[in-house]
Amino acid sequence: TIREQDERFYIDFASEKCGHNIDVELADDQSIILPQEGIDIQIEGICTAMTINLNSTDGREVTYSDGVLYFSRDAIPLTNAYIQGTINCNEGTPVDIYHPFFVTQNRPIIRAYSTDIPTNEPHIVEIPISFEGSGEQTWYVGIDGPISRIATTDNQQQLGNGEKVLVEINPNGLLTPGMIAKGNLVLATDTGEKWQIPLTFQAHSAEDDLLNDWRQPSKIIPIMTFLLAIWFILGIKSPTRQPSSETEEMPNPIQESSIDPSLVNPFRKPDQ
Repeated sequence: TIREQDERFYIDFASEKCGHNIDVELADDQSIILPQEGIDIQIEGICTAMTINLNSTDGREVTYSDGVLYFSRDAIPLTNAYIQGTINCNEGTPVDIYHPFFVTQNRPIIRAYSTDIPTNEPHIVEIPISFEGSGEQTWYVGIDGPISRIATTDNQQQLGNGEKVLVEINPNGLLTPGMIAKGNLVLATDTGEKWQIPLTFQAHSAEDDLLNDWRQPSKIIPIMTFLLAIWFILGIKSPTRQPSSETEEMPNPIQESSIDPSLVNPFRKPDQ
């Protein structure tokens, strides 16, 4: 059809049964899955007699059920592949699918980590890492953000669930007591997939350590017990608890004279 708008002519094209009756949503970039996992997919809209014609470039068959694309068998870890094909309905045009995915041996669980570090001394921080999946794989490890000025770690590490990443802290004169340094521990695969674990380190001095040490219940409770025992013992010997049996000598009070001092003759001889 031809239409006129603002003194200009436009041609609109239309066709029966043209366009998609459904909207298909997958991960924006790519899906990162474990060997036994499928890929989440959302299909919205009215679609009668839907037909799924999809396959995987790693040779596995693909089926759809309840919002998930399932594979015919487990994948080989540390491989890249993609799903391709179409999703068809009785009405509308088919939806073309092309979606890359990466199969990882294990997948980091993102949990923020925070700890105290010395202000002026080198220190080793052990950061525990939790993973989904099984086994170990080689990870590229790095430190990102302001914290990278004082923290370093090995570039390649073999990691699995429960493993710890050792981070070496060198203050380099950049820290003062109470200062907070933030950044990320970056875990990446050799194919470019990466995860970032938030880190927060707070600097403290030796004096802070000593004070915090004495604040621990393991030391406060014995001290309180000792002080209460001393108070109890002293309380037994106190006059308020046990009056003394000996008569205490008190100074004689000054007795007041009944004679008015103004009437006394200063030249009078004392009485014999």
